Amino acid sequence: MDRLLETVDIAELEAQARPRMLDWDQVREMHGQGFDFQNHTASHTYLNELPPAEAESEITRAHEAIHRELGVTARYLAFPDGRISPNLIDLLRQLGYSRAFSTEQHLNWPAREGRRLILGRVGASKDFRGLTGRVSDSIICAELLGVWDVLFLRRWRYRQSVIRNGA
Repeated sequence: MDRLLETVDIAELEAQARPRMLDWDQVREMHGQGFDFQNHTASHTYLNELPPAEAESEITRAHEAIHRELGVTARYLAFPDGRISPNLIDLLRQLGYSRAFSTEQHLNWPAREGRRLILGRVGASKDFRGLTGRVSDSIICAELLGVWDVLFLRRWRYRQSVIRNGA
């Protein structure tokens, strides 16, 4: 065991275990290449667990940092862990945000009553491979439009009816 510990670089292991985030130089470089950066709060704190003044501070500190570093005004917010509450929706409207992303799975219809501000979000870990095993642009588009689950469910129901009917 001692010999093993002598060969392991503990500092390197700790560095690899830390979450990796972009620094502002990397963000500016990506922004210069056309990437859009929006608000995700200053410290990734769950806004729904904070008093209203602290939630507002989390949002405005990130908003100001994006403006200071990139010269743009953030108009979208992705809730940390998708955790939303009605008072946060009102706060975002007051702060001038036009869209916010949750982790809810729902169709993003333009006229969805009372939910125009909140959009469903597709997780980065979602599998977008088609039948060939390659990433499918069609599946990504269907998911982003909110119709993939509907199409998938119809296909599943059809297969189940075929199995039941023995056809």
